[in-house]
Amino acid sequence: GIGPAGAQHLAQALCVNSSVKTLDLGTNHFNDKEVLEKNRTACPRINLDFVSLWMCCIGPVETHYLAQVLSVNTSLYLFSNPVCDEGAKALAEMLGGNGTESCG
Repeated sequence: GIGPAGAQHLAQALCVNSSVKTLDLGTNHFNDKEVLEKNRTACPRINLDFVSLWMCCIGPVETHYLAQVLSVNTSLYLFSNPVCDEGAKALAEMLGGNGTESCG
């Protein structure tokens, strides 16, 4: 996997490179709270059209982070992650900001 340092470099690059629209990071683990918080502070909003994070050990804390930094227009694929109710609620609130009432 890309690891914590790679995730930090990737987030920094995405913050300044608006030409990237699709990101597939399946089977990488992004459950380092310190790295996530540092990235959120350095780059408060990332505009991507599609993000695939299947099997990345993304739990409620990480899902809350994603809801804060991703655009409401981002398609997000989170197959096989322990998002739980708290993470799902954070994503639903983010989608609610766009008038979206359901997701499927």
